[in-house]
Order: sequence, then structure tokens, then C-alpha cells
Amino acid sequence: MSKLNIKELVKKNSRPKICVPLIGENFEEIEVELKKIQNLKIDLVEWRVDYFTQEDIILTLKKMRNSLKDKGIIFTLRSFCEGGKSNLNITHRKKICETAIKSGYIDIIDLELSLDESTLKKLIDTAHDSGVDVLVSSHDFVQTPSRELIISTLQRMQDLGADIAKVAYMPNSKDDVISLMLATHHANKILEIPVVGISMSTLGAVSRVACELFGSSITFAKTDKSSADGQIDAEKLAEILDLI
Repeated sequence: MSKLNIKELVKKNSRPKICVPLIGENFEEIEVELKKIQNLKIDLVEWRVDYFTQEDIILTLKKMRNSLKDKGIIFTLRSFCEGGKSNLNITHRKKICETAIKSGYIDIIDLELSLDESTLKKLIDTAHDSGVDVLVSSHDFVQTPSRELIISTLQRMQDLGADIAKVAYMPNSKDDVISLMLATHHANKILEIPVVGISMSTLGAVSRVACELFGSSITFAKTDKSSADGQIDAEKLAEILDLI
């Protein structure tokens, strides 16, 4: 089981934590990815289990936990509508999430705001009962909503019981990138929980670098492969954050 204090690791107004995704389709690919990140200056690893084609999630999590003793593990089952690979029905998705939560091997579970509220609340309660923190997330791969809507979305995540609130939007202009950062900055000031604001694509890459400036608590990077357009190489990002 993890001994990390995630609330101390990911907290408001501290140095942003660097997270890299594991997107291997089988355990052999996951093992290769784990070896590559062993010596990287990162804080968190996100297992994107929607890429995974094998059945034994618990065994994989156990081996992952043993390899990542000093890094937090985020468990993410991303749906198609949120930019992922999973088209499982809600019953199957809920079962997988509950299995991961109760495994004792994860620190944070990513739950999508687009889940029906009853299911979302039950999974949040299950996670908290098991000592797992909850990151509630929302994505839009077409546009960036208004500043007011971004703030209200992050507020709703907190109201539902999230420990971390995350939004990621596609910018269509420089103004969209600035709007995302300003909204995240405001939400960071008024909410009690850490927030994460990401502007996607190459246009929004500055949001992954300037995260400390506008109060985004986690920034997502990559090794060889990325889970989202605009992610920066983890080693380069660590160097940049050390300079800022």
C-alpha cells in the first residue's frame, strides 16, 4: 500500500507537481514505461487504464506500486466522450473503479464530471472510505468555455466532494489560453481544494509551463508517448519549472 500523503504532495500554492501518463496496452509495455520514468524528476504517474487490453488490473497495480514507492499513482479510466479509449457501459466502468479504489495500490482516482451524479457521488464516497483522494475532471476537445463557466465547473467539483478539481479545454485563440489561466487563478483563490487548469494543444502549451503563476497544482508531461496533445517532455519541463 502507498504511504504517501497526497494532500501534502498536491496542495494549493505549492510548486506544481509533474505527472506523466502510462499508456501501455499490456504489462510488458507498462514495464518498459516504468523503467523509463524511474530516474525522472516527477511526482505523480497517471495510469491510463483505458489503453490497457489485459484483464488483470490488480496484479498490474501491485507491480506498479512496488516500482513507484516514492511517486503518487493516479488511476484513470477515460471515456470516449472525454477523449479516452473506453466505451464500457457505466456498470462495468463503476466496477473497475471500485476495484482500483479498494486495491490499496492507488493514491488518487480520476472521476469524470460527466458521470451521472448518483454514480459519481457513490464512487467519491467509496474512495474517501478507502483513503483514496478524488480528482474530478472535465474536458472539452472543441472549445474553451467562458471564464465564468470554468470557475463554476471547478466550484461544482468541490461541492461534489472532489479533493482536486481539473479542467482541460481546447483553445481556438490566444485569448482562450489566457481566459483559462485567469479562470484557474481565480478558482485557486476562492476554492479550498487544489485546482488544475490545462489549455490543450501546442497553442496552450504555455499553460503546462506557467502553471505555478496561475495556481494550477499539477502539470502533465510525457516521456516517449503522450496521452494528450501539447504535453511537454518530462525532463525538459522539470528543468523549466526549476528555472521559473
